[in-house]
Formats: sequence, C-alpha cells, structure tokens
Amino acid sequence: MKTKALRLYGENDLRLEEFELPKITDDEILAEIVTDSICMSSYKAAIQGSNHKRVPDDINEHPAILGHEFCGDIVEVGANWQHKYKVGDKFVIQPAHYHKGSQMAPGYSYEFCGGDAQYGNVPIETLLENCLLPYNSDTYYYGSLAEPLSCVIGTFHAMYHTKAGSYVHEMGIKEGGKMAMLASVGPMGLAAIDYAIHCDRKPSLLVVTDIDEARLERAASIYTVEEAEDALDVKVTADAVDVNIRYCPAVKHFKKREFVPHPCFEMATSVVYEVIASESGLGFEMISYEHDTGAAKFRFFQK
Repeated sequence: MKTKALRLYGENDLRLEEFELPKITDDEILAEIVTDSICMSSYKAAIQGSNHKRVPDDINEHPAILGHEFCGDIVEVGANWQHKYKVGDKFVIQPAHYHKGSQMAPGYSYEFCGGDAQYGNVPIETLLENCLLPYNSDTYYYGSLAEPLSCVIGTFHAMYHTKAGSYVHEMGIKEGGKMAMLASVGPMGLAAIDYAIHCDRKPSLLVVTDIDEARLERAASIYTVEEAEDALDVKVTADAVDVNIRYCPAVKHFKKREFVPHPCFEMATSVVYEVIASESGLGFEMISYEHDTGAAKFRFFQK
C-alpha cells in the first residue's frame, strides 16, 4: 500500500514523499497513525542527520521516518502476534525499546516506521520489548503525549538525595523541599510544573524562570499560586477529624467560565458530609463556607 511520510535523508534534508509500504512480515504490525506530537529530539535528528546517535549511517539510501510520539489504530497483525494484538485495537508507542541495548527507535531509525506518516510497519523489536502499548481512548493526542510526559515523570523519579555519612540514594524529589526550574515554560516545562504541583510528593517552594516574559505570564495564568497550594488539609485528633478545603475545583471551574455558583452548593456540601457522618456513626459540624471559592471548614466527631 502507498503512504505519505516525512523522511530524513541527511543533515537538514527532510522530504515529504509518497511511497510504497512493504507488506508486513509475520513479526510486524501495520499501523495507521492518527496523531504525532513534535519533540525537540526530532528537530535535533533533522539537524544532525546520521550524527545523531539514533539515526543510521545509511539514511541517504534508506531514509528514516521522523516522529516518535505517536498514537493510532492497528490495521493488520502479523501471524506471530495475533495472540496479543487485534485489528482495530488502539495503541500508543514507547519508541525507546532498547532491544539488546540498541539505540534504534521508531521515529529516528526505521525506514518504514515513524509518527510523521499515514501508515507504518511496527518493527519486531518494538513488539519483543512490549513497547506497543494498548490505548483505551478516542482522544488520540492524549496518547501522543504519553511519551513526553513519561520523560517528565521519569526525570522526577530519577532524582535523588543522600544524607551525610551515607551513600544510600533516596530516590525522587524531596517532600516539602525547594525546587527551581530554569527556562521551564515551554511545552515540557509546563508539563514539569504540572507534575510538580500535582504529584504525590510536592515541593514547599517552586520557582520557575525563563527569558521570555510573555511565556512566563502565560505559564502563571495556567498554573496559579492557588492551584499550587494544597486544596485540602486534614487534621486528625483522638476524638475528631477537622477538614479544611481551601478552594473547590468545581467552583473555580464555574467562575473561570463566568458562571455564578448557586447557593445550593453549600447545602449540597453539608448534606453529603452529614450523610457520610451518619453512616459512619459520627457527628458532623459545618464550621464555615465561602460561596466565592467553595472553601469550607467542617468537622467529624465522636458522638
């Protein structure tokens, strides 16, 4: 079958071409690519050509299809993989398969597989390393973002701290620590900010810098100081649980769209927690509620 693709022939030599895609072997899968997000690594490969560690030396004769953050549908499955994959299944790819230590990856190294194409033949290395992943959503571009977000998350988890006198690595960022992100309001920077303020281990202070004031202002409008703060604080004592909700995401959502939250929000909040308390054999007291933010303070206590 014919497909169109953006192919790399050398340094600064990209060509959009239509060509014949070979019939898949028993150890390949034919995929239709629906979305592919653009990574700076693809730009680097286009600039460097074969000097890039993932790009082969013979791309002048066997051009590589660019694009490694792609998501799509399975069109045909080779005989040896029909026990695992089915026609019509949606997929997302992890390009860095590292099969037997190889740096080869779809989007850099393969003549017939990459995200900047209509169709492609997923190679056996990707299948052997379980890097063609099932995807259960109709929103394909979310699938494309899985690879860059995995880079952000992996970076956070690869960080470590040590204690004086010990070589034991405590992996991940430090809970309640202080973090600076430099030049971090581009796409990957925004993803890192998002993860820092929403992950299970948050810094107490996050400082973000950039040289572009407009991008800084945009980032500040997307990720506000209020969002970075914990929305919920719970204090447990011997005979009570005190809950402090600093803001309600639903109320915030409505106000962003210029809807006025209905007064019934307070009643609904109170009724829900009264029912929870009653079913648990506890008492309930609503201490305060702010209509503008949905902030609430209440207490569950032993009767």
